[in-house]
Amino acid sequence: MLLHSTQEYDNNFQQHGVPYFLRRKKYYNMKYTALIIVLIFFNIDLYSKASEIPVNEIKTDSLALSLHTDTTLLVNDRHIKMDGTVNFRDLGGIKTTNGKKIKWGKIFRSDKLSKLTQNDFETLAKLKIHADIDFRTHAEVKKEPDTIPSSIQYHNLSIGRDTMINNSILKNMATMSSDSLEKIMLNIYIEFPIVWSEKYKKFFELISNENNLPCVYHCTAGKDRTGIATALVLYVLGVDFETIKHEYELSNYYRFNEDRKAALFFSNKGVRFDMTQTMMKVKGRYLDAIFNAIILKYGSIDSYLNHQLGIDEEMKTKLRMQLLE
Repeated sequence: MLLHSTQEYDNNFQQHGVPYFLRRKKYYNMKYTALIIVLIFFNIDLYSKASEIPVNEIKTDSLALSLHTDTTLLVNDRHIKMDGTVNFRDLGGIKTTNGKKIKWGKIFRSDKLSKLTQNDFETLAKLKIHADIDFRTHAEVKKEPDTIPSSIQYHNLSIGRDTMINNSILKNMATMSSDSLEKIMLNIYIEFPIVWSEKYKKFFELISNENNLPCVYHCTAGKDRTGIATALVLYVLGVDFETIKHEYELSNYYRFNEDRKAALFFSNKGVRFDMTQTMMKVKGRYLDAIFNAIILKYGSIDSYLNHQLGIDEEMKTKLRMQLLE
């Protein structure tokens, strides 16, 4: 639900937590905030080790399979199967409110591209990818640089903070509730488009340049920083907000096995399963909180796009001409 006044916003956040940088009040111990930032970005050796758990130990979420009957998001057609990624998908086919749809093969979202194989290189060649836009921090990139063909132009738009973590900090999560963790995560998510608006501005500059299309943009898991970028793109193109939220939540489906592996691994470190579920999953109400925070600070989403990201009517028209049919 999008809100249209400060009072509505305040009432809504009585349940979900108020962003600390907007209210000028520290609500949570910064030790925990730093912890969650790192876990969200998966910028730790622990998660790399978690990915080594055999996939056959994980059960598939049968409820998620119903997504393949969807006729708005075209889930079954948009996913690009790769050896080195699990969350690589085309934005093509998504419908707008005025009856148009996003062109196929123009803009893709993904998780990290650090484990691509030769087969994946061939897939990228078939997709004719011209640009790779990486939202990961410098530390993340240094640890696991993208492995892409030399023909693809690489752009690093670092979003987030590099933080260290150790096992002792992980154990502190035993004293937290999943609700408290979710409030911390909401505060962090809300920061992304506001604190790092310059990076999202550069992102739109890149995708508005037809020489960079087709392109792929990504972070580590392809769900948080990438999910926000996707929500903004879909909004600019005229997709309704409910569809935007449903597209955002698709990462839960494509990352299901990877997230379950991580949950199993972290449980061995003393982290409760409900906590890892809270960390790994994305929820539509996160986008509610993000968009509402933008409205509170800038007056409207369109005002934010115009004044912070430089997306005026001219650029909006240009993007729609390039990406819609």
